[in-house]
Amino acid sequence: MHENHVAKMLKKLREDAGYSMEKVAQYFDGDINIVEAWENGTDAPSAYDCFVLSELYGVSIDSMFGALSAKELVPEDKQDDYSREAWINRLAKRHAG
Repeated sequence: MHENHVAKMLKKLREDAGYSMEKVAQYFDGDINIVEAWENGTDAPSAYDCFVLSELYGVSIDSMFGALSAKELVPEDKQDDYSREAWINRLAKRHAG
């Protein structure tokens, strides 16, 4: 089973900040299902949601996800596409420079 590192990070940040799921949900239309989905890995926050969370938790977006590798951030079913695209981008940079 693939471990969802983003979900774990979001839960840890919330707990470290001393917030309940209900408190965080207040910043997202009061919908606790959104926070639960992020923390159980069935959904991911949008870029805007990440900005709100970073402000709420008092951390930068970089520090929220900076310790995670690209492999951990890319969904398992998309990793082959990501690897192929990364390889193509590296190759293009070599030929451009």
